Amino acid sequence: MCQCLKRYENEEKVFCVSAYLHPVKSSIFKGYPYDVFFWKRFWSWGWGTWRRAWEKYEPDTEKLMNAVAAKGINLKKFGKDILSTVQARKDNTIDSWAVNWFLTMIAHGALSVYPVRTCINNIGFDGSGIHCGISGKYDTRFTDILKNAKLVFPPDINEDKKITTATVNFINMPSMRNAL
Repeated sequence: MCQCLKRYENEEKVFCVSAYLHPVKSSIFKGYPYDVFFWKRFWSWGWGTWRRAWEKYEPDTEKLMNAVAAKGINLKKFGKDILSTVQARKDNTIDSWAVNWFLTMIAHGALSVYPVRTCINNIGFDGSGIHCGISGKYDTRFTDILKNAKLVFPPDINEDKKITTATVNFINMPSMRNAL
């Protein structure tokens, strides 16, 4: 987290750093020589940002939806869950700043930095979480292998379509049973 925050501090295109990686098959990283990747989707589990990015945060969901629509962006490509989550935020049936942060990022064409191995566990799916029920779908095996390592960064700040497609495919699966 700290290495990424320092490395991308002045990269206007990068809005945040995440410590969470979905439990996707490790084979998607075969031949991938870097410790991080970029993705347009934001995930609020274990993340950090900079003042320069957060100053762009827009609390008005309707305004953000109009900005995204004006750019012709299809939110479905970020996962089947997006449209219902955005609608729930718009209808005030959920109170989540993360929805608006994701939309802010999309409206600005921004990216998040993700590790190739998860560095946190989300324990909120045990029934105690505010926005989720009980599920094992997002359970990960935490690693601190990157904690003291000097990270290898990609030379370009772009999404890796192979990784992001595999992650969206995972998100779109109804349960972990289908992912294995």
